[in-house]
Amino acid sequence: MDKIAGFFVKNKKTNSVSKQNSKKNIIKDKSLEEQLKYIITLPDDEYKDDLLTSELRKYILDFEKEYITTLSDYKEHIAPSYREVRGGDFNISGVLGKTYYTHSYPSYIDFLWTRDMLSFYAKRDMSRFVYPADDSTIKSVLKRRSTMLKAEISSAAEKGITMDTDVSVEYQDVENIRQKLATREERYFQTSMYTTIYEHDDEKLREESKKFEQKIAGYGIRVKPASQRMDE
Repeated sequence: MDKIAGFFVKNKKTNSVSKQNSKKNIIKDKSLEEQLKYIITLPDDEYKDDLLTSELRKYILDFEKEYITTLSDYKEHIAPSYREVRGGDFNISGVLGKTYYTHSYPSYIDFLWTRDMLSFYAKRDMSRFVYPADDSTIKSVLKRRSTMLKAEISSAAEKGITMDTDVSVEYQDVENIRQKLATREERYFQTSMYTTIYEHDDEKLREESKKFEQKIAGYGIRVKPASQRMDE
């Protein structure tokens, strides 16, 4: 009986060692990042310290140092040592930035424009906000706008003046939106988008800002620099 018990104990240890070696073989050919992900997902009872190779231990320490450094950088951005806000741009601890807000969109735009803008190579961040609007308020605003556009079109027709295509298109768009709001086919939302370009010197900031203006203008979107001013 003792021999049988000893056999099972020995066999259990052998199986444990075999499983451990199997895990080592699984992660042996993986990249350090993949090895770390694999070890993190292991259950606590299957984890062993000897799964950590010297290279992996060094990788974890370097990763930790990078995390601590990044965290300290965030603290500096939250409470920078130097801040200067000028009329059209700003300087935070030596990092220059210029912010744009979206002024208007064309009546139609390809939905892939956001993908192209996100691939724009520059140090920048983009923020977009969408707010549901009150239907009754929007209907009132659109009615006034429709009346103004219709009067402008009628006045131009009486004087024999060729009306701008933009005015005619806007009038059709306004009427189309009014109809869809009345039949509850659509809801109205207000949206705003802000883009900030970052650089380390004024000349480079002007250059990248110009590239951004040209690229987004290609979609018929108008942007304007956000300026610092006193609250009206």
